[in-house]
Amino acid sequence: KKNTKGKGAAPQDDFVNAGLMKMTFMTKKQRLAQQGYKKKMRALAAARLAKQGGAKKKGHKVRTSPRFTRPMTLRLPKNPRYSRKSVFGTNKLDQYTILRFPLATEAAMKKIEENNTLVFIV
Repeated sequence: KKNTKGKGAAPQDDFVNAGLMKMTFMTKKQRLAQQGYKKKMRALAAARLAKQGGAKKKGHKVRTSPRFTRPMTLRLPKNPRYSRKSVFGTNKLDQYTILRFPLATEAAMKKIEENNTLVFIV
């Protein structure tokens, strides 16, 4: 029996023996045995389904329209990597640009004299 308490002892041996660390290496024989086990479990599941009646045959979907319309799929919002405008425009309609200038035609002057009313171009 090998002495595991000396200088050459592997520190992982205790973990492996305790079942806390799994070894990832498998021999070819172990791998084939594991694959065989998986195939056997799949076969048992298929047999169980066959005994229950298995998958029922699915009927065809009834088409009610002669036209084919593409299905609605996910449409993501635009998410550009950079802005296409270098400088964003300012608001052109502010408090100073609503009234542009007073009107000075003869009809406007008549309103100023008679009605005390100013006429502005908006």
